[in-house]
Amino acid sequence: MTLLKVDNLTKNFGGLTAISHVDLEVKNNELVGLIGPNGAGKTTLFNLLTGVYAPSEGSITFNPNKEIHELGGKNTSQIGQLGIARTFQNIRLFKELSVLENVRIGMHSELGANLLQSFFRTKEYYRTEVEMTEKAMELLKIFNMEDKAKTKASNLPYGDQRKLEIVRALGTNPKLLFLDEPAAGMNARESHELTELIQQIHNEFDLAIVLIEHDMKVIMNISERIYVLEYGKKIAEGKPQDIQRNQHVIQAYLGGE
Repeated sequence: MTLLKVDNLTKNFGGLTAISHVDLEVKNNELVGLIGPNGAGKTTLFNLLTGVYAPSEGSITFNPNKEIHELGGKNTSQIGQLGIARTFQNIRLFKELSVLENVRIGMHSELGANLLQSFFRTKEYYRTEVEMTEKAMELLKIFNMEDKAKTKASNLPYGDQRKLEIVRALGTNPKLLFLDEPAAGMNARESHELTELIQQIHNEFDLAIVLIEHDMKVIMNISERIYVLEYGKKIAEGKPQDIQRNQHVIQAYLGGE
């Protein structure tokens, strides 16, 4: 079943068209790659799909639990509450907080007590606090980070900071996860570990993943389907082996014939 459907999506910034009439869809539990040369509009597309920008034209429909939602015009908080999470090109952790606190923050929209319960420190407040800690520790254990729960996020190695950002996103219990260049800045070993992590998430969690990545080894090894953007337009879609042979894609990346 289609989880996310994008029709004729366009975004203009003044006289510049950053995204032009893009159509795509993501099915339940699918792992989709999104690639393109620098400046192709990949992150802008993510920003449209997650409420950072409002579309100039087109529609974005999200269909979790057989309830259809139009995302155009919704803000990032509203979209997150529907079951969409993301990571960013530049790591955005709360670096002075611990690993555990970072994951718990991601859970507040899903499990947190309301304002009155928090203010008066009711039994419900303490119950949800305990529940969040337990669930956060369960997530950290899955990704072999439970021994780092009390470590300040800024003290983690770069690869673990990337991993923590993904774990925090999973703490929101999403149905759809957008990963924006998670292998950026990683060495070969870290990229290999990241590939295994994304495959693990895909296998163990009930969610779809859309991945922007410049590391072609990562994207070709784990994507079930791939979309390709160039200058804000979709120029190709298909299975990894088809994309590798697509002459339009080769020309977009390498230039010339």
